[in-house]
Amino acid sequence: MTGRGWQQALTPPEYTVVYTEAARLDEATDVVDWVVARLLKLKNWHLTFDMSGMGAPLLSMFQAAKVSPLLGVTITAGSAYDRRGNTARVSKALLFENAASCLETGTLRIAHDLPERDALLAEMQSVEYAETSSGNLTLKAGGRGHHADRFSALCLALIAETHLAPQKMVVSKIAGYYG
Repeated sequence: MTGRGWQQALTPPEYTVVYTEAARLDEATDVVDWVVARLLKLKNWHLTFDMSGMGAPLLSMFQAAKVSPLLGVTITAGSAYDRRGNTARVSKALLFENAASCLETGTLRIAHDLPERDALLAEMQSVEYAETSSGNLTLKAGGRGHHADRFSALCLALIAETHLAPQKMVVSKIAGYYG
């Protein structure tokens, strides 16, 4: 409360990474079964996943498994994002830069007792700009021959909350007010 009647001061949201888990599964059906089993153990959740390339078929598989709420994100080039229903397109630059700015401002924190915290921090530090054969700059993570899957998953979860979460706005007139 601000001290001025019922006026409230809104603070920026804060996000903390408190749990990570990785699985090495070869079949898409195994991935869906594994994810659904994890979701059944949670009370409140929103599933956001990378459906770029090989992840595209997962959308229909998650829908068939009745996973909801569900958001499949295709990672693109450029610097834009958009959402249509349960799919979205987000540029890799925005994905990584959003996480970097949230870390820098303190909006995003990594729990000090997070298992595999050092691995996640190493992946974060591996993100760098690289030049493509056509001379364009692109963001790469993990270095040559490596991946930054934990950091990419963190970025997807964060962008889903900061940019892609459905928001409801209602505009109406005040009833019973004379002034």
